[in-house]
Amino acid sequence: PTGDTVRNVRPGPASVFCGAKSAGKSFLVNAIIAPLLGGRVADAHKAFVSGADGFNGELLGAEVWTVDDKVHANDLKSRRQFGASIKSFLYSGLTGFHAKFKEQISIRPWARLFILCNDQEEAIRVLPVLTDDIADKLHFWRCYAKHQFPTQTADEWAAYGAQVRAELAAFAGYVDGLEIPERRRCPRNGMRCWQDPHIVGLLADQTPEQALLDLLGHLAESGQLSSIHGRTAHEILETLAQIEQAERQVRSLLHDDPMILGRYLGRLILDEKRCKLHGITIKRDGLRGKRGVWSIYLP
Repeated sequence: PTGDTVRNVRPGPASVFCGAKSAGKSFLVNAIIAPLLGGRVADAHKAFVSGADGFNGELLGAEVWTVDDKVHANDLKSRRQFGASIKSFLYSGLTGFHAKFKEQISIRPWARLFILCNDQEEAIRVLPVLTDDIADKLHFWRCYAKHQFPTQTADEWAAYGAQVRAELAAFAGYVDGLEIPERRRCPRNGMRCWQDPHIVGLLADQTPEQALLDLLGHLAESGQLSSIHGRTAHEILETLAQIEQAERQVRSLLHDDPMILGRYLGRLILDEKRCKLHGITIKRDGLRGKRGVWSIYLP
């Protein structure tokens, strides 16, 4: 890209390619996308996920950054850090880059991030938690394996790759001629994020507020918790933590912080349909002093 192109480029969402093993996710990035964006690819796992040594200079040498689901953690803290890294690298403007034995510099990168994962539940669980502040920064594309060319042998693979390369120029011309429909336009990204409903549904089932909803439903079904009326988040947290069989899960999910519980309850109020599936109704009942008061009606 030219200097003017780099200065005028908009921030771009990360693209998540999710599909079965051998669906062609890596081939799509390495054989089609990367050549169209400069041809250089960098493994961005360390920079976006682990932050192992604080160095990320390798990203400066590539326009295509990739992260796969093979090696990083799927705990809530790691997933939140992943989301924070996406916002920082892709949307903060100037970004810090630090190569080994070099001074750190801050520049605006010209690159796009591609996240590759299988469509199994444990693989999808490595993706960032889909909160409001990250949802508009992620495309979710569902990938399918449709083999129309023989690729069983090395020669067949080579022939297939040659065919793809021969058609890249025509494909680039086709893409350049496309017009974004008005309904899909977005002033920030240029185009609204496409989010496959199946993948979004799987992620919704793995949010912390869903975990809280599942916990409330389980405690109600097992007779360990009754409906709660007019209690503050601090009082509700104390009630949950006193249930012996749930104490460990409550502490892991809420970190003994009533503000976190209040945040999750607030999100669940906005998703009445999901709560109804569990037979649970959550209401905000005003204030007691300066603290919010909640009621949780259990089945």
